[in-house]
Amino acid sequence: MRKSLINALFGIYEARGKLSLSDTLGTLGIEENTPLTPREKSATIAHLLTSRSGIYLRATLETKKMEQERPQRGSHAPGTHWYYNNWDFNTLGTILEQVAGESLFTLFQREIAQPLGMEQFDPAQCHYRSRPYTRHRGYIFTLSTLDRARFGQLYLQNGRWNTRQLLTPDWIRRSTTSYVTVGRGVGYGYLWWIGTRGYFKRVHVGGPVYSARGVWGQYIVVLPKQQLVIAQSSDRQGGAKRAKGAHFRAMVQEFLNAFPAPPEETAVLPIRHRSPPTLTYHRSVVQCQVRRDLCY
Repeated sequence: MRKSLINALFGIYEARGKLSLSDTLGTLGIEENTPLTPREKSATIAHLLTSRSGIYLRATLETKKMEQERPQRGSHAPGTHWYYNNWDFNTLGTILEQVAGESLFTLFQREIAQPLGMEQFDPAQCHYRSRPYTRHRGYIFTLSTLDRARFGQLYLQNGRWNTRQLLTPDWIRRSTTSYVTVGRGVGYGYLWWIGTRGYFKRVHVGGPVYSARGVWGQYIVVLPKQQLVIAQSSDRQGGAKRAKGAHFRAMVQEFLNAFPAPPEETAVLPIRHRSPPTLTYHRSVVQCQVRRDLCY
């Protein structure tokens, strides 16, 4: 889920002319403890945003499955092969901090959390993880379910929050476009998972859908046709299986039944804070559990 969060920062800095998605690692001066080859340095920010850098090195926060599935170094040119690559995601954090000259979490607080009125985001509750084999740190956000829902709502509203246009509609469109097929009916955009056949986790949604996903069944699901956002946090000890599997699919189906797509002329409503029970229904936001948890 952390990847989708930094997508917004790239949209902001591209709009300000501080970076271009065509910038290469070579021109940005990005290196690694194991020196990058000239071909690896030709990878662009766009390649990293779509997890297609072609750079296959050990990375912080890499799972055992990632390690096992990591292609052989040099086996694919940049932009030609998709692999869910923590090296790409971590290096994107390095690039943002290099461009902005400040901590990723402080940057997120100023550019996203404060404008959206996130009530529980605190950079001091976020942290980095470093490993000796790489220069590029893993970054772990701590975000409540309600604040995750606010983030999804920003994308549902084409980057607009109250009177401010934080992200351009074009950035939202490009970010939520699938650039590569990664599974049956599933594509990958700029750090967002994209439903390409009108389905989300085998649930028919009858329209576009895109999502941010994290470990233990954490989700931000955006359904533009229904004008609906679903945000979920899960219990790291015992809830992950139910949060990711049939229980979550059934819950999504119930929400779709309760909130069919509104008429085309229906306006998108802003988030209204209320003291939420375990499950709160909104036209624009659905919260599942209200808690603060880590975003990997």
